[in-house]
Amino acid sequence: MKQKKKLLHLAVLVILAAAAVCAMLIWYSRTLSARLEDEIIGTLAEVSNQSAVLLRGEVENMTGTLEDLASVLGQWEEWDPRRAAEELDPVAKNHGLKRMGIITAGGQTFTTDGAQMDLTARPYFEAGLLGESRVSVGLFDQAGGGRITVYSVPLRRGGEVLGVLFATADTSRYLPMVRLDLFDGQGTCYLVEADGAPIMDSGSSDLTGGFDNFFDALAASPDGARAAAELKTAVEEGRSGYLALQSGGVEKYLYYEPVECNGWYLFTLAPTAVLGRQRASILHSAYLLCLVITLVFAALLTLLLRMQRQNRRRLEELVYVDPVTGGWSHERFCAEARRALDTAGSTRWMVWDLDIQYFKYINDIFGHEEGDRALRHIWDCLSVCAGSRGLFARRSADRFELLLPCADPQALAGQLKSFCAALHSGRSERRYELTPAIGVYEIEDPALEVEELLDRAQLARKAIKNGQPGPWAFYDEALRRRRNREREMEDQMEASLRDGDFFVMLQPEYSACGERLAGAEALVRWRGPDGGVIPPADFIPLFERNGFVLRLDAFVFESVCRLLRGWLDGGLAPPPVSVNLSPLHLHSADFVRTYEEILKRYSLPPDLIQLELTETALFDNVALLHQVVGRLREAGFRLLMDDFGTGYSSLKLLKNVPVDVIKLDKSFVDDIGSPRGESIIRTVIGLAHSLSMTVVAEGVEQKNQLDFLETAGCDLIQGYYFSRPLAPAAFAALLR
Repeated sequence: MKQKKKLLHLAVLVILAAAAVCAMLIWYSRTLSARLEDEIIGTLAEVSNQSAVLLRGEVENMTGTLEDLASVLGQWEEWDPRRAAEELDPVAKNHGLKRMGIITAGGQTFTTDGAQMDLTARPYFEAGLLGESRVSVGLFDQAGGGRITVYSVPLRRGGEVLGVLFATADTSRYLPMVRLDLFDGQGTCYLVEADGAPIMDSGSSDLTGGFDNFFDALAASPDGARAAAELKTAVEEGRSGYLALQSGGVEKYLYYEPVECNGWYLFTLAPTAVLGRQRASILHSAYLLCLVITLVFAALLTLLLRMQRQNRRRLEELVYVDPVTGGWSHERFCAEARRALDTAGSTRWMVWDLDIQYFKYINDIFGHEEGDRALRHIWDCLSVCAGSRGLFARRSADRFELLLPCADPQALAGQLKSFCAALHSGRSERRYELTPAIGVYEIEDPALEVEELLDRAQLARKAIKNGQPGPWAFYDEALRRRRNREREMEDQMEASLRDGDFFVMLQPEYSACGERLAGAEALVRWRGPDGGVIPPADFIPLFERNGFVLRLDAFVFESVCRLLRGWLDGGLAPPPVSVNLSPLHLHSADFVRTYEEILKRYSLPPDLIQLELTETALFDNVALLHQVVGRLREAGFRLLMDDFGTGYSSLKLLKNVPVDVIKLDKSFVDDIGSPRGESIIRTVIGLAHSLSMTVVAEGVEQKNQLDFLETAGCDLIQGYYFSRPLAPAAFAALLR
């Protein structure tokens, strides 16, 4: 009897335990299913967002290219639209366009493929005559057939619109910018107008099967009216999100993402079948557990382990695989390098840090597809160089890293030469040169973090960027001292700013005739612990990297405001003073409010301050520039473009960036005496004046330079010919 009771109690406990486990597993399986669904939606959102960014970049790049071409064509002395169309033929082929052409103001059309068509009724032609750039809606090609979009910009000469420059692109051009590989090829993307008109789709779909309007096609599908209305409302409000719907008897997700360009929207359809299979498998395993608890536990454990491995594999693919080359990412390289160094024994290793000089030029001129091909070529060359023992990865953009066993100096030189020769191979097919900058560090302490080892190789690489000759450089004692010196400066910078060791010097600017003091540039100097002055070239790049330059800029700005207030109170009439602004400020417009408060504190008019930004900073931050410049304009500041002419898109900057003053780089002034150089200076000055900009020449040191700049119409002169930088007291004496 007692035995039966024990067995009954045991049976009850087993049943209760089984029920509890079943309930727990059912709850867990449903929770996990919901999380998997969230992951699918997150993946859809990420893929859609990335595709929208790529599409927007394609439109902006193509429009910018046409505007640059229009600027060049508009400067022809003898305007011949037919010859201009012929000149555009290689450009159209290089960019993969169906055609390019010119529509004159009178309505004549000249195309690169000789197609005869009347485009005067197109809205983009009318907009071009009014001076506007446009990207058309999805159109049907009159000449070649198929769906197209048309980019158009006005062609101007001076203030006259000569016609419209246009480029016709097949909508299939946008297909590579959408990623559907994550959905086993079962996903479909649609690029549509805000009103639902189609532009491009990635393939046929049982939702639409070809359509004239996406919203109408969606509404016509089973249970589609509600989804169509909800989607149309979201598009009108400019939102992104997703809908669940039935398409061809299959449950799918429709993710909608604004491209933020021309009113376009990207719709991505993906099936939920994979999620459904995982959900059913988990629930089925939970139900089986009610019958055979041991087998279900084993099945569940196996399933969870499989899912964990799959998730880990997916995560490793995202984190450890470079999307362009298909090889290792930086994270994978660091992990494998750590493992190799820890098991190296007596083997000595070295690391390379390399990039390609002016690689941005390849992307901007030849396109990102060509840039990716160049990156894969670099990867192939590294693979040969690494051999069987080396490790290598692409860190970011055109930057690569390599871990190799140390070779003797002669063999190492041979490796470097062979690698550079391999990079140059096939140059005739690429139409551009791949010039590497390679920093090499022979590892002395393998226990150091991999990032620290790479930092030392990076220091060596930056020595090339700073003018050291040759395509490679080694981390040595000099670089070590520089690194230590930078650490010392970082240790001292806070106290120096607090204790007044930073101070301002002023370099005067004179009118070209030399008769009038017309302005000044504020230059920061640092008095070191030994009383000597630390050159700005030693600490400004460091402060740019660690962000301290933002506080230093604010210090210089307030110091200049204090000087101006003192001079005004003393009865002097100071000219405008320009203050340098770090490119880091462009990442946030909040600094404008701080500068306004400083101006208000000293009761100064903003036109006494000019804010200087380098040309490179302006070009590299175009996306943020207009927001910042708009705030500065509202506050009343004048904007100065420093180092004009050091970039390769200077003319585009003059067109796009609303600055008040440009400062010619010293390299222009050094070319005075060369007919070609002088012709360029005259042209730049004339162009700037036509845009109502003041021109300052810096680095003027000789009388012949001054004489030429005066005759060329340069407004202001800065340089040692008139004055070196002065202490504020000496500058005040000039004012008196």
